[in-house]
Amino acid sequence: MDDVVRRAVEGAAILAARQGNISFRELNELLGHALLTAGQIEQLLAALSARHIHLVDDD
Repeated sequence: MDDVVRRAVEGAAILAARQGNISFRELNELLGHALLTAGQIEQLLAALSARHIHLVDDD
C-alpha cells in the first residue's frame, strides 16, 4: 500500500474509533490534500471498507 494511503487509513481508523465514522473533509486533511492516482484511490477505498470505516458528508 502506498505510504500516503497507509497514513490516511491509520488516521481514519483512529478518528473512526472515536467518532464511529469520518467525514470527507477529515479524510482530505488526513491525506494532506495530496492528489491521488486512481490506483491510490482504489487502495484507500478498499482499506477503509476492510476496516468498516464509513465516510459521511461534511454537513
